[in-house]
Amino acid sequence: MNSCTEALSTVVRTEATALKFLDLMLGGFDSEAIEVTVALPEPHTRVFVFAREGGEWKELEGCVERQHKKLRLTLPAGALRHIAVAFVPGKR
Repeated sequence: MNSCTEALSTVVRTEATALKFLDLMLGGFDSEAIEVTVALPEPHTRVFVFAREGGEWKELEGCVERQHKKLRLTLPAGALRHIAVAFVPGKR
């Protein structure tokens, strides 16, 4: 996960000291997309989704949709993939 936090630091600069991560292995499903719903840790949270590709963490853009106090992640289906969801506390 250290390389994921390095990838995150190139996307967002934050003074937050408490990042939260959801670490998932997803895939192998015979469908077009995989949907996952997770609760938001706090209302002003920014969310970034990364996938491990070719030995590096790459951000998956446009796959997060907020629904009240939850997030819906729509991820591309296919082979088993290592996914990390980073929750970054936002300023109030």
